[in-house]
Amino acid sequence: MAKKMTRAALFFMIGTVILTAFYEKTAYGPVLSLAITFGTVSYHLVMRLLVGGAFQAVMQNRADLYKRWYRVGKREMAVYKGHERNKICCVTITP
Repeated sequence: MAKKMTRAALFFMIGTVILTAFYEKTAYGPVLSLAITFGTVSYHLVMRLLVGGAFQAVMQNRADLYKRWYRVGKREMAVYKGHERNKICCVTITP
């Protein structure tokens, strides 16, 4: 999976560079939209790879979902319950 994501990130980065250069040369509007889309996708893929690599370096694949760090705290539960209450009380219009 990591190889596929790395290849996809590389593909979108190269696509961003090519489309940006093409837009600079031609000033064709749809190419700018494609360049922005490719840039956004490549940014998200690269960030996902970087964060995953940093997490792997720090945790050494020892993430235990039962440890205290990963548990939902009392304050978080209060926030979730508050959101549920607001969903019930909201006025909605059905068409």
